[in-house]
Amino acid sequence: MGAWPPGPGHWAVFRHADVKHVLRGPAEFSSHLGAHPARTRVRAVIGRAVRRPNGIERAAEPVRMTSNLQNGLEGLTVRRRSVSRA
Repeated sequence: MGAWPPGPGHWAVFRHADVKHVLRGPAEFSSHLGAHPARTRVRAVIGRAVRRPNGIERAAEPVRMTSNLQNGLEGLTVRRRSVSRA
């Protein structure tokens, strides 16, 4: 792993082995040097909700998106396991 590039940014991890590596290396993979994308998104959504009438429903959008993503991933995992056992 090379040096952290200058300036703001983010990284995405997709492969299972990479996710395990990132989760086991908090000193190497940390958001302490910059903004945390999830927190920034939540603040932006809540800020818009406060300024808009009927905005409370909009404040729940990240929760719904996370729930939908989690349900989709769980479905993929179940399908993958059933195919692997065949």
